[in-house]
Amino acid sequence: MPSRGHFHISQLLKLWTHLVVFVLLLGGTTAKAAANSTVSDLRFGVGADKKTRIVVELSEKPEYTIALDKSAGKEQVILTLKGTQFAIGGAALDAGTGKGTGAVLGYQYKRNGNNAVIIFGLANPALPQKPFTIDKTASKPVYRLVIDLKSVPSAVFAAALPASAKPKPVEAPKIAEATKAVTPPSPTTPPKTTPPVNKTPEKQPVQVKKPDPIVKTVTAENVPVPRVKPVRKKIKRGQLIVIDAGHGGKDPGSIGKTGLYEKQVTLAAARELRGELSRRGYKVLMTRNNDSYIELEERAIFARDKKADLFISLHADSIKAKNVRGASVYTIDDKGSQRVAAEKLSLGDFEIQGQHVEGIEGQIMLDVVQGLTKEKSAVLAQAIIQELKGLVPMVNNTHRRANLRVLLDPDTPAVMLEMGYMSNPRDEANLKSTRWRRKTMLAVADAIDTYFEQNPSQTEFSAYGSAGGK
Repeated sequence: MPSRGHFHISQLLKLWTHLVVFVLLLGGTTAKAAANSTVSDLRFGVGADKKTRIVVELSEKPEYTIALDKSAGKEQVILTLKGTQFAIGGAALDAGTGKGTGAVLGYQYKRNGNNAVIIFGLANPALPQKPFTIDKTASKPVYRLVIDLKSVPSAVFAAALPASAKPKPVEAPKIAEATKAVTPPSPTTPPKTTPPVNKTPEKQPVQVKKPDPIVKTVTAENVPVPRVKPVRKKIKRGQLIVIDAGHGGKDPGSIGKTGLYEKQVTLAAARELRGELSRRGYKVLMTRNNDSYIELEERAIFARDKKADLFISLHADSIKAKNVRGASVYTIDDKGSQRVAAEKLSLGDFEIQGQHVEGIEGQIMLDVVQGLTKEKSAVLAQAIIQELKGLVPMVNNTHRRANLRVLLDPDTPAVMLEMGYMSNPRDEANLKSTRWRRKTMLAVADAIDTYFEQNPSQTEFSAYGSAGGK
């Protein structure tokens, strides 16, 4: 994450080193754990701030230490829990492994005497922030140790390592010994003789180099780059996609110069996209399949209730400047996320990802889920932009973020595609064209394929990764 301040690298190294020392000391000052404390669950999540959150559930308040390691050549964070055993997923095991998410590539756990050790292998260098413990409650009778990992440059991680954990440099062999080892002397090899020095060497004829033929210099700037489609991976389809045709019924949306209604364009495009996605093996539902009016909030609620893997809303924009044209893609902005969070938390007890939550746990889970949803929405938005680029006109700053009610649901990755401007004569002509809508929706379907190549299973999209990597 880029810093807003301007720091010299030495200042950053010093800052992070002090922070890690503080974290390690903090672990030793927590309340003493009972000898029979048990780890019952281990979960992960990536928040809106890009930090990877680790949540460890225990039966007793933990006493712990956190250490960094790279002695094996790979960055690791090591959590040691004193007087603790494992019963992850209900199985009393002394050792096991699992997959992580975000900065955590995977983990392994094991017993070390009376202590429990969890080693988190990192996908990229990351340092622990100030950890904290959530006490047990009547509704959640376990303690939760929460550790946030923030990605950092390799140099910062290396500077924070204790001397014993730093990779050992490989000493190069001495030149004489290396030469001796590679080319041992042979007794059968005749000794070399030094040729006599010719004090009056004969003059050699001067070689005149012919000038090189004139050639055209080819640089990166003048090499044409074709738009090559990558070979698609085999996608296991069957995911549920909800398509929302914008406006409808009493709400016509924007009206073009020729009298074309936005609600007509969006419904025609939605039907085109539904047909293409169905042919590719996806399950598809539409918020409306006729000229009916639906409240904006109801569209997002429909996608959530159906447990959709994706939600895409189709629209066509309008502006006073008639010369403005082109497509754009919207995802939810921070203001919209904060609005949803305030509404959810005001309820006290609310549902997210199919679970009823409350209090601090609800805040943590909501933050993680919103962060994951925004990231996945951004992946879909970028995939659509890449597929449409060079195929249809596009506005500058194509990926836009806004506080749009149709995108507010925190559970479902969602985008809104503005296909063009009804107020621009050329865009209106395109939006009216069956052929244009067909090629545009084919590109959107390709983008959805690309999205699911990167996010193959919606079961992986949850508030936290499951223990054991399931």
